[in-house]
Amino acid sequence: MLETGAVAHDTRAAHAAAVLRLNGRPTVQRQPGPDPRPPKTPSLETIPKKEEGGEKPSTSVDAPCKLPSDGGSLPCTPKGLSIDEFLKKGPPSNALGVTRYGPQDFPPPEVVTKEIRTGKDKAFVIQKTKAVQISCESFFVKADDMKTMSRTSTLDPNDPKQREGAEQCHGQYAEDVRILPGGEKRLAAAEQEHGQDYRYAFDISLGCYADVVNDFAKKKTKFPSHEAAVDAVTKRVGLAPDAWVQRYMDLLDKSKLRDTNGWHTAVKSVPLQLDPQAHPCHSSFPNEIGRRSYPEVGKHPSSEIIT
Repeated sequence: MLETGAVAHDTRAAHAAAVLRLNGRPTVQRQPGPDPRPPKTPSLETIPKKEEGGEKPSTSVDAPCKLPSDGGSLPCTPKGLSIDEFLKKGPPSNALGVTRYGPQDFPPPEVVTKEIRTGKDKAFVIQKTKAVQISCESFFVKADDMKTMSRTSTLDPNDPKQREGAEQCHGQYAEDVRILPGGEKRLAAAEQEHGQDYRYAFDISLGCYADVVNDFAKKKTKFPSHEAAVDAVTKRVGLAPDAWVQRYMDLLDKSKLRDTNGWHTAVKSVPLQLDPQAHPCHSSFPNEIGRRSYPEVGKHPSSEIIT
């Protein structure tokens, strides 16, 4: 099973979670087995009775933000590499393309208030904030009509046609792969999908949360306390600020579904036939990656899996 190789196949980026450094900034680091379920919205301890300025906090959390009309800039753009350059990157043994991110820290959007009146009529307004995407790298194998590369594929013991081979080869075999020009374009498109997933994850989490904060800041909505301001933002987006970064990480992790669902698994160019003399097991014929090798690429928008 040849995959384009997403973050899920990179040990540096698999199962990323956010924790806080001593300086208060979050850092992305490895953590085994994150809960794939979206976090529950925390209960509100205090809700302001009203906001001065004639606007009450919105009670709707269905669509607190609008997505960028142009899709926004991607955190990384796929780059084509020669076979030798690709292998020097240390990709997974079954991958023909990789999109990944490593440990990093970045400033999360915050709810910061400024006191504009003191005394009995004390009032606070929210200050502007900003959100920053993770940085990542994305690369794939360029076309080479004259050269092949060896990749590892798996055999399905539940498939009657593969059962005997799976037992003989202990579930996997090696095969030579040749990338054709049409296949190069499909590999690039597949890795682009992961970048689009990452952008979409940002837009519906940190990017959205920052937009809500800045909307309150622009309107100069007044609150009786800092806590009341935080509650209003929490109610608008449906999630407390201290859970925002983790939500972003959880959404990023869902991009791996493109690989686990088989959407980025190459279709064989010829029926599989194992060389009975080869040890370890090896395919008798090379697998040519062409324009029809990834029929599911382009059929599943980010909104289908990043929820």
